Amino acid sequence: MNKACDKISAHFDSNVFMNRHMLRYYLIRYLLAKDGSFLFYDKDQFKTNELLKDQFGNELMGVDVDLDIQKSKFIIYSIKNIQSIFHTVTILGILLNFGGQIFIEDPTHKIKLIVNPNNTLFGRGVYCYNHIVIVRGKMNHLTEEFHVELMFHPPMQCIDENTTNDFLYGIYLDNNKYISSSRYEINTTNTKDKVSFDKHDLRIKSMEEFKIKAHVSRNHYWVIISDILLTSENVIENLHKVFSGYEKMINETNTRIAFVLLGNFINCDFGSTEESDKEKICIGNDFTKSNTLSEYLHEVQYDNLFTNFDKSREGFERLHYLLEKFPKLMSNSSFFIVSGPNDIGPDLLPKNPLSDYYTSQLSKRFESKIYFFPNPYFIDDGENKIFISRCSLAKELKEKTLFSYYGKKNLGLTNNWNIEPEILESILPPTLLGQQHLTPTSQNIISPLDNRLFLLPTPNLLFICDSSPSYSVKSMNQVWIVNPGSFKNTNSWVQYNVINDSIDHVWL
Repeated sequence: MNKACDKISAHFDSNVFMNRHMLRYYLIRYLLAKDGSFLFYDKDQFKTNELLKDQFGNELMGVDVDLDIQKSKFIIYSIKNIQSIFHTVTILGILLNFGGQIFIEDPTHKIKLIVNPNNTLFGRGVYCYNHIVIVRGKMNHLTEEFHVELMFHPPMQCIDENTTNDFLYGIYLDNNKYISSSRYEINTTNTKDKVSFDKHDLRIKSMEEFKIKAHVSRNHYWVIISDILLTSENVIENLHKVFSGYEKMINETNTRIAFVLLGNFINCDFGSTEESDKEKICIGNDFTKSNTLSEYLHEVQYDNLFTNFDKSREGFERLHYLLEKFPKLMSNSSFFIVSGPNDIGPDLLPKNPLSDYYTSQLSKRFESKIYFFPNPYFIDDGENKIFISRCSLAKELKEKTLFSYYGKKNLGLTNNWNIEPEILESILPPTLLGQQHLTPTSQNIISPLDNRLFLLPTPNLLFICDSSPSYSVKSMNQVWIVNPGSFKNTNSWVQYNVINDSIDHVWL
């Protein structure tokens, strides 16, 4: 092991781990502790051995392609504890990149991983840096490296609001910095600190702080249309056809419909650090008008800023005039509007709702019918828990994939995300639902608001709206994961039938 690696592995700052990853790590650890397949090593408790089994309950002598995670028994050690252990062990931690090498870290320590795809067995899914994974293998004490035999995502679980609240309550007791304690009295008169509050009151309030959520009326259909470029005449014409079709349905059946309309609503990349092609061409012609390149770029950015403001207002005025043509549709429908990465505002998650400056005319005309939501957002209509997001998930996974295996088979992610449906169905649910997070790999997350991207409580409808080809898969725990595709590019969208629990992909 070279000196650089020695230096890296020797340095461990628990505060860095605490600030970046601790809440999500505790969430997954908490869920594993409730799962019958996992125990956490405690030197003071009776020692048990790991037990590997296949799907029929037969014991296996070692890691094998027939391994069934749910029927097996794993003992999870902290990374610090395995420094003196010579047998095969299981650990839980987050995958990190140090000097181009893969490390795994938990609150106690971090070590370098040695992963050989020819010898390592993978659970189904995509594996990226910042994913929290379960790893089984053996420590090489001479090189201080951990050789991986098995790697898999935490098992998918259905988490209801009670479990969510229990988790938040436990986190509060462990460390009140994660849930604001300013409204509760802290009593320290005894030798041990005591927290004085009503437990039920805390649980309700902490849930409200943890996830912004809208309670809406029941609907027969949810119609999800993404990438609606309101500055395009062609898109407006096609949107007219869509609304005409649904108004006809309402006239015939008196159906209640909820529309979710997602950006990008304009075609300018507001706030980007890169110039557009047009700007690059202009530099050659107009640079002499400014004294310096920085002055020129500042002028371009200033001009584009107001261009984007105007385009946004014009786009929503177009939508306003379009919706006025469908009075019956408006009387039987609700509209939820979520901005995209290129809309007004920085490309960060979570992203604020669009400002009234651009949408006031629409809001006033259709008050109580149109709502502007942050990105992402959690909607509750009674039986359905719906998580809506507008993010580039496919791009994020393609760019940051370390491994995309199932067993020892390379699933081979392609640039176009053209994966067979059965493969997509096998890798997407365990990746997203195992991580309990929309996109833990993203660098465009506002750190203090990272918990808004937790998939908690577990939705039964998870809409990942990006510009990649459309898909819909249903996980083993009955969660729909759906991408409606790009309306601008393909004139496609999806509709969810509440009664039948079915997804339809629709094209003009």
